[in-house]
Amino acid sequence: MDLNASLRRAVIVVAALNLSYFGIEFAVALAIGSVSLFADSVDFLEDTSINLLIALGLGWTARNRARLAMVLAGVDPRSGDAVDRLGEVQCPSGT
Repeated sequence: MDLNASLRRAVIVVAALNLSYFGIEFAVALAIGSVSLFADSVDFLEDTSINLLIALGLGWTARNRARLAMVLAGVDPRSGDAVDRLGEVQCPSGT
C-alpha cells in the first residue's frame, strides 16, 4: 500500500471519529442545554469537514494540493486570526 493510500485511510478514520464526537457532544449539549458544549460540537463538525477535504486532496497533484492548502487556510478562521491580532495586544492597566 502506498503512502498516500495509508495517509488517506488515517485521515478518513480521524474524520469519522470527529463526526462521532460531534454527534455525542451535540446530543449531550441538547440534553443539558449547554451552549458552550454545542459550540464545541460544531468545532468537531468543522474538523470533520477539513479532514474530508484533506482526504480528497491526497489524490491530487502537488499543484492542486497547494491550491487546496490555500483554500483551507481561508476556510479555517483560526489560521490567520492570531497573526492579525498581534498588533492589537494591550497590557493590563494594573489598577
